[in-house]
Amino acid sequence: MKFLTFIASLVCVLGYEVLSIYVDWGNPYDMGRLPVNDLTITETIDKSPLHTTAHYPNQSGEYPVVFFIGGMNGYVLSEMYTDVLRMVAAHGFIVFGVDYKYPALTDGENIFKPILKQDLKPYFNEIDFSTVFIEPVSFDAFENVPNPVPALMYGTELSEKGLTKCCLPGTDFRQFYKIWKCPRLALEVADFGHCDILNREFWGVCTHICTKSNETRIDEYHKFIQGAMSSFVISTLQMRQDAITYLSDTTKIPVKLLEHQTDLNCTLEKKSDQLF
Repeated sequence: MKFLTFIASLVCVLGYEVLSIYVDWGNPYDMGRLPVNDLTITETIDKSPLHTTAHYPNQSGEYPVVFFIGGMNGYVLSEMYTDVLRMVAAHGFIVFGVDYKYPALTDGENIFKPILKQDLKPYFNEIDFSTVFIEPVSFDAFENVPNPVPALMYGTELSEKGLTKCCLPGTDFRQFYKIWKCPRLALEVADFGHCDILNREFWGVCTHICTKSNETRIDEYHKFIQGAMSSFVISTLQMRQDAITYLSDTTKIPVKLLEHQTDLNCTLEKKSDQLF
């Protein structure tokens, strides 16, 4: 089983001129300070076009919006990632986990077809402000992205280990970094694996397929990955410029790295040209 997971982040209502937007001024690798509420929106109950989980601060304010799409082109449901998504929301974001394939396998589609051949252009065209690719896998990511937004590409050591590699060299975060343009960052962390971002109750199932890591470090990993994701969206959506240093400065990253690439010295055409 291979997962394609990415967060497509954009400000839907709030513009860059909004001065009252919430900004988290703490260390992103620490837990966010805001209490979080959860809501599940279903097609049958709420007439929503997509099954969606929402995590949002339980405190009045104006918050940027983050959209999350689960692995395998959406077959891995957002409920499996709620522990990490709630942590991101606590930094001052409204996080929507959108399940494009809910309920899974009811349309008769071959579950492996979207992995073997994906048309990524519709995804890229929908991203307006910034995006985070968490261990992406695609056999179709070979064309340069024409108008890229700030992007973080991320991988783990164990995802490419063992007999059943859940990320394949040449189709993984390195390839996404290659086809992207400035501004972009790429990280690979040691000792952790493809399943470790999942809630603990789903982690065990995933590790029957992907290389298993140390179960006693799952909480540590969740705290790290939420911090990496939050660092990026705090810098690009809350407009806190120094937050990007928690990814660009390796001395601030609290886990062992195997790879670290940055390409941030560029000018964007949008108002976000001073992000970094």
